[in-house]
Amino acid sequence: MNLELLKKEGKVLHYKKGQKIYEAKEYLTDIKVYYLVKGEVIIRKKYTPLIKDEFLIKENEFFGILELYNCKTRLTDAEALTDVEVLGFDRISFERILISNINLSLQIIKSLSSMLRKANERIKQLP
Repeated sequence: MNLELLKKEGKVLHYKKGQKIYEAKEYLTDIKVYYLVKGEVIIRKKYTPLIKDEFLIKENEFFGILELYNCKTRLTDAEALTDVEVLGFDRISFERILISNINLSLQIIKSLSSMLRKANERIKQLP
């Protein structure tokens, strides 16, 4: 992925270790999708107070995509596991990136498919 292209489209943001990037049920802001430049982020999806899934986001991965089109609020929590640098994108700039890079589009589809598969398995296990 061409980091310089991403930096032209995105907004550079920094979060400290332990800081929430966003929380479930929080209304979406103009920044809807994130790209992790440095550090690690954990995404948490709570199904019940005792049942949750966690997804580790590493450098050069996108997150926050689940809510991009169909939600007004976040479905997951995102927390910085280390000090992190991210690029934040609004919907239009994110779509511009996807259109210009088919490999990135395929990478995101694979990532979303993996998350969906894990979430579906968890839902099947709920009482």
